[in-house]
Amino acid sequence: MDKLATDVLVIGAGAAGIRAAIEASMAGVEVTLVADAKPAKGGSTFSGISRGWGIQALTGEERTAANLEAFYDDVMRVGLGCCDPRLVRILVEESGARIQDLMSYGLEFKTGANGEPIRARGCFSEIERAFLTRDIANIRGTFLSILQRVPVRIVTGYAIDLIVNDGQCLGAWIGLKRGGYLQINAKSTILATGGGSGIFKDHMSNEGGCGAGYALAHRAGARITNMEFIQFALGLKNNRTRKFLPIGQLDQAGKIVNTAGCDILNRYVPDDKQRRLAIEKRQNHMPFSCRDSSGQVDIAIAQARRSDKHLYWHDGGPKEDRFEVVHFAHAFNGGIKINEEAESTVAGLYAAGEVAAGTHGADRIGGCMMTATQVFGKRAGHFAARRATQVGTDAFPPNAAKLIKSEQPADRNEDVMEALAVIEDRVKETMAQYAGVLRTKKGLKKARSILDTCQTQLDALGFIGADASCEYYRVRSMAVTAHLVVQSALIRGKSMGSHYRQDDKNYQANN
Repeated sequence: MDKLATDVLVIGAGAAGIRAAIEASMAGVEVTLVADAKPAKGGSTFSGISRGWGIQALTGEERTAANLEAFYDDVMRVGLGCCDPRLVRILVEESGARIQDLMSYGLEFKTGANGEPIRARGCFSEIERAFLTRDIANIRGTFLSILQRVPVRIVTGYAIDLIVNDGQCLGAWIGLKRGGYLQINAKSTILATGGGSGIFKDHMSNEGGCGAGYALAHRAGARITNMEFIQFALGLKNNRTRKFLPIGQLDQAGKIVNTAGCDILNRYVPDDKQRRLAIEKRQNHMPFSCRDSSGQVDIAIAQARRSDKHLYWHDGGPKEDRFEVVHFAHAFNGGIKINEEAESTVAGLYAAGEVAAGTHGADRIGGCMMTATQVFGKRAGHFAARRATQVGTDAFPPNAAKLIKSEQPADRNEDVMEALAVIEDRVKETMAQYAGVLRTKKGLKKARSILDTCQTQLDALGFIGADASCEYYRVRSMAVTAHLVVQSALIRGKSMGSHYRQDDKNYQANN
């Protein structure tokens, strides 16, 4: 196995990873960035589904004590007591500076007739605080250009496991896309791998959203928290097309129907006044939440899908062209527990972006995820670089070689790939059935049992050929992340925000 030494290793090349790499490099240390695809191609940052994104921030004269406190209170209110107050305070205080950074790098935001940036409110918030990016092409171009300004070594591959010795993280083993493996010894390691919505059958992620960062951190002994809080968005799919459902049209009768043409919302929420109020509230935010009556819309749709299997969006077009209504897994609000320096509970292991927890809770204000990528991406890069200057190379274990699943005759790869495909489908189907919008203790226990079997099947594969290696570690990440979600959802028996328990009797009695 080839070896490489670096000061700071960044795993992930989305908004958080690139920001962390830039900051660490500007601190004068050697930085290596591992990307599973070309930078600015994958991940939620560069997804073309939404054509851009918003980012919450206070800048210039807006940064009054009152406005900063209102921003902080807004995030904490939406999080329903599940945020880390210290991290939220940092998010709010440093949001403006990070927006200014992005503007200086060339990121363009939409402006009005007066030339001033257009501001919008994010989901679950009534305050127009979010800046809106102009388009996805400018986002890609901006992050590529800033990455090219600094001397960052880029390795195309995927992380297999983190190297941990005497309680500290000292790099990672990397599977290379061109084939073979690389051991990267690093004085500091930053995980910026994005989320894990790809563990569900229906999701708004690229195929890279397999929860790799959660799995890597968990296997390394880092604490993971709030994994039950996942945003589910109503969406439409037709063949390979995925798009968000136009929430604003839900108040039109007969928009969501089953195969027989029955209006689903009328059937499951028969009281006209109650249904109208639920729809009105639902139009205020994209993801599902059981925090108020808006949740009745999603619960009705989820219940109908269990009995009718397929629901459709009625837009007057021919039946063969109609879109199916589904809940797409969108973003994780939980993840790796970090402190103010973006360091996890394992020394030398940092995290930023969607993979990190603390700045979001049971629900999240729209646009705050992108704020977190920049605020904590910078912090992770800064503090990881500082640590790298304090750690000597004698910290590296003399022999960190790891048993990697490889060296199997190539003619077995076809069987392995088929087995992995079956396991992946089972993980996704299990999460969709038992850990989506509708959750119960019985269902979650069933899911955990199935996922345990999936992990046993993965372990039984033994060594695999290099051609199947990437797929093996991707599916393993999915299985580990799915188990983390199910276990967290089991522990929290109370319905809260994006986490709804059908068997929560107190919730049922009060709603």
